[in-house]
Amino acid sequence: MSGNMGFLFYKTLYSKFTEQDWKEIITKDSASQIELEDETVTHIKNTNSTILDFAKSQKIPPLFSAPFSLELTTTYPGLVIGTGYHHQTGVEGEFKIGFYFDYTTGLPVIPGSSVKGLLRSVFPNRENKNLTNEYKNQRTEYLREKFEELKLENGNSIDIDKLELEIFKGIRDKMAKKATDKYVPMSQRDIFFDAFPIQTGQDGLFADDFITPHKENPLKNPVPLKFLKVAPGVTFRFNFDLHDGILSKEVKLKLFLNILLDMGVGAKTNVGYGQFDGSNIKKLRDDMDKKFAEQKQREERAAMTEGERREAEKAAFIEEIRHYQGQPAKLFDKWKKNPNLNNNKEVAQAMLQVFKNMPSNPQLKYLARVLEVEKSQLKKEFI
Repeated sequence: MSGNMGFLFYKTLYSKFTEQDWKEIITKDSASQIELEDETVTHIKNTNSTILDFAKSQKIPPLFSAPFSLELTTTYPGLVIGTGYHHQTGVEGEFKIGFYFDYTTGLPVIPGSSVKGLLRSVFPNRENKNLTNEYKNQRTEYLREKFEELKLENGNSIDIDKLELEIFKGIRDKMAKKATDKYVPMSQRDIFFDAFPIQTGQDGLFADDFITPHKENPLKNPVPLKFLKVAPGVTFRFNFDLHDGILSKEVKLKLFLNILLDMGVGAKTNVGYGQFDGSNIKKLRDDMDKKFAEQKQREERAAMTEGERREAEKAAFIEEIRHYQGQPAKLFDKWKKNPNLNNNKEVAQAMLQVFKNMPSNPQLKYLARVLEVEKSQLKKEFI
């Protein structure tokens, strides 16, 4: 995977010809117009092919690591972002609508501000006097349903207006007079990072598509407009830095997952674009719970003394031994390479059960040394 597709789409596509050439191409007021236009069409066709063939079935190295993330995969027909950008000269075969790329990498990116705006759009936004009460009440009811799906015990008593201000504006108590009481400290505010693709599908990262806008005359044939989109099957990682507040950071992430799956991202979501695969939502939630548990374990270990950490590591490894179903030799190598555990008698006793009836000479010899017994004595236990 190489090349900056954003640079290709917005710069290389047009830099092949001079400004005067483009004037002739667009206005067709020169005798050389036919030859020049043919050359332009060929150039655009080749450039489009380069973009569409980019990164098929490839993993994309993550650009950065955030404390919390969601990985969601686009569904058919794909994802459209950046349609407000201009990208049209009138030449045959070009993409007629703009697209949003990350400036540095050239990858399609969903800006963190867009993610934040989308998530906030399902909140009632009481402060906006231009919105109707019906609009606000619908969103309050929607969030209550999401709380119920997440099985929150206090879901009906959560102040949604306060929750909205806390998450999206960093306001803890808008009636407070002291700034320290009114605002959430900057270090404790929720942050919404850009979402980047981390895995392409069989169709690659990009695909082309067409829309056929119908104008005032319903009897006139519409002219199809070609545009670039993110292909179906592309996995995006949504990145956040979340903190405990009215909702715990774990619950916030699960709520954001539900909203993203319900609402979709980008343009033309009302006709199916920008949707993500929610068929494996149970697995997504299970994976999140697993990550939360691992993170909690890491935090607990960080607060331990050195002795407590070693005891916890030993207990966790013995538990792993008891439930291990893989190849015993791999588990043995893992234990042997761990400097904190490879001479521990309690772990060696647990390993005896794994290798019963199947020890090799090196393993038997190592176990005997750690347990401080004769190799022949161990052999009797295995028979």
